Amino acid sequence: MVSNFLEYDPTTKPVQLIEYDRLQAEEKEVTQEELKHYNLPPARRMVLICNGKNPGICGRE
Repeated sequence: MVSNFLEYDPTTKPVQLIEYDRLQAEEKEVTQEELKHYNLPPARRMVLICNGKNPGICGRE
């Protein structure tokens, strides 16, 4: 891929996804899956928290 705006770095791929629902995130308990990816650099892991609704930018209900 050639671009004047970004530089492709294959060493940051693949990105590992760790997904929690709201209750799991609030428990603050580290899962086995998260421990498995703990030693990866931050550019290679992503934590997704599915909270069930979108309260908007302010986070107010």
